[in-house]
Amino acid sequence: MLACEWRTDEQNWKIEVDADGQRKTFIANFAISCVGYYAYDKAFPTTIPGLKGFGGQVVHPQWWPEDLDYSGKRVIVIGSGATAITVVPSLAEKAGMVTMLQRSPSFVISRPTTSSLDSCLKSLLPFSLAYWLIYWKDVFLEVFSTQFLLNFPALGRKVLMGEMQKALPKDIDVNVHFNPRYNPFQQRLCMCPDEDFFKALHQDNCEIVTDTIETVTKDGILLESGRKLEADIIVTATGLYFQLFSGIAPLVDGQPIEVGSHYAWRGCMVDSVPNMGFVMGYVTTSWTPGADIMAKTLISVIKEMEKTGSTSVMPVLDEKDRSKPQKLPVSATSSYFVKAADRMPKVTDEGPWYGRVNLAKDWWAWLMGDMSSGLLYSGGQRKKDI
Repeated sequence: MLACEWRTDEQNWKIEVDADGQRKTFIANFAISCVGYYAYDKAFPTTIPGLKGFGGQVVHPQWWPEDLDYSGKRVIVIGSGATAITVVPSLAEKAGMVTMLQRSPSFVISRPTTSSLDSCLKSLLPFSLAYWLIYWKDVFLEVFSTQFLLNFPALGRKVLMGEMQKALPKDIDVNVHFNPRYNPFQQRLCMCPDEDFFKALHQDNCEIVTDTIETVTKDGILLESGRKLEADIIVTATGLYFQLFSGIAPLVDGQPIEVGSHYAWRGCMVDSVPNMGFVMGYVTTSWTPGADIMAKTLISVIKEMEKTGSTSVMPVLDEKDRSKPQKLPVSATSSYFVKAADRMPKVTDEGPWYGRVNLAKDWWAWLMGDMSSGLLYSGGQRKKDI
């Protein structure tokens, strides 16, 4: 997407895109952004001393070379987040040595991709019923575990540490490499399927190092502890660059809307921006259920427009809501979220301007909530105030 502008006189969006080098224009009454929350053309800016002097190959996961040959090579993955946890097991299949180098640890949990209960339900019940039961079973377990970790952080840490210790090789100290300074869900928990990350660490060609980089040298990385890690390839899994709407400020009648100066209505629309929604999943839990409920919410808004004969709908705050303390919609303290605070729409934690917490609350708001609270419907046959 190159540009988008809402034109009140025509009651539509004019959206300009680059389609394989060809500029195209689309006209729509309602637009929904489903591009996620990070940039595809740039990464989180970070400085790694001496990196430009490295004599091997430097790779960022967002621009992974299709012809990268790491067979038998010494690979260092810098980072401790979801990207690092994901690429390390795959690299360890062919690389000569894989070192995951982290400045600070993360919580890593494992989840099975299949379960005996799921298989039993699928074999005994019609597909739609089995799917429904499995979905809500997983939702319940996720909401329960999330709330447990958020409300009982000390006990939650103990449980997580115990699970990680059982999955790790005996020579890896969980207190050194998997004991973060933050409580569970102050930053995202990393999940690995079927313990693939922990299984990789059981291999002779895979290790984890917790230390600070002093400088990158021509043939590796020198750490502040004095240890030298040799490398042929360095993978910089150091974070994402947060942005909404592909980093473009939507125009409303020619005036740019800086999203970070506005509020999020139910986590899927921005105040003062008519007929535009965005779909995102959860940051602290599974992405897809969160995206699903946001899509359902936007569909309900569109149906309300059709029902009332309106041609536009726009989130609007009254003075009471605007006077309440602002909060960020994401409570995680990951560096790329903290640095993106000025690019995030704000929330107040009350009414339809609440920050998204969990799927159960969002489902309840969708099923029982009023699709007119905080919204101004206008145009067509009817105009309805908040």
